[in-house]
Amino acid sequence: MDKHSIKRSYVQSAVLLFLLAVIAIVTLACAQTLEYEDFEHIRNWDTDYEPIEDKEDGIFFFYLYAEFCPACAEIKEDVFRFAHDSPRGFNTYFIDMTDIRGEWPINPGKSGVPRMLVIEDGELVDEVVGMFDIPELMAEVRSGDYAP
Repeated sequence: MDKHSIKRSYVQSAVLLFLLAVIAIVTLACAQTLEYEDFEHIRNWDTDYEPIEDKEDGIFFFYLYAEFCPACAEIKEDVFRFAHDSPRGFNTYFIDMTDIRGEWPINPGKSGVPRMLVIEDGELVDEVVGMFDIPELMAEVRSGDYAP
């Protein structure tokens, strides 16, 4: 092999290694997973609810979950995508049921997790519970067919 061929081989190897490094970095960036803590939470009803209630008009979703809940884990990624990409006018807040304090300003009619409360003008207008009903609600909102 002559010097020119060896030099070309080194350059090709360097370019290939550079491209592989770029692909690895892009793959890691795209594979970033969301977690509950990446979203706005209500941790204390006495201090966290009033600023939300004072925000612009819109519909607010309060997603109630527990880390130990298997049904919550089952729909977790879909809820994260929904909260991250919610249509304009819809805001999602998370409530860890094992870490909520204060007096509830809303009287939910149902119990259990996962649960989605729909609040409009400070009033509870809809409430869905379970790993099947919550994704249906989110699909309605995404399609534009949801009206509380």
